[in-house]
Amino acid sequence: MSQPLDVPGNDLPDPLPTPGTYILVMRCLRRSCIPIGVLGPMPLHRGWYLYVGSAFGPGGLGARLRRHLRADKTKHWHIDTLVAQCAVAEIWYRCEGRDLEHIWARTLLSHQDTVIPLAGFGASDCRCCSHLVWMRSRKEVNRVRGILGARVSISIQRSL
Repeated sequence: MSQPLDVPGNDLPDPLPTPGTYILVMRCLRRSCIPIGVLGPMPLHRGWYLYVGSAFGPGGLGARLRRHLRADKTKHWHIDTLVAQCAVAEIWYRCEGRDLEHIWARTLLSHQDTVIPLAGFGASDCRCCSHLVWMRSRKEVNRVRGILGARVSISIQRSL
């Protein structure tokens, strides 16, 4: 898929059973501190959190993204705790059999406006420093989206 999507509500395009890579764009409106398993406490700051993940198991992107959006779930991954504290504002994704998770994570990590809020977040099965970054403003998020979109066509789910 390469056409941008603008779908109101919590609905994802259906069906979305294909594998792919995604970024959850989350807005945090209040400061706090949350426990992230063995990584320990993570201070939350007002601003934007971008989390890179991939879905290559049963159900593909649709199943994974719907799980992230559900409130009633067992906390299994680092991201489950963060999603409970922040509002998912957008999902950027690409339906493709090739795993772009580490390429996208490195792209985010290399951007001058990003901060790593907790080393190892979402990266327990790889050598990446983190699959989560924090950005102060929406303007910075849009700049990163432009850089990422220039490298590979991505679809965008807005207004969640």
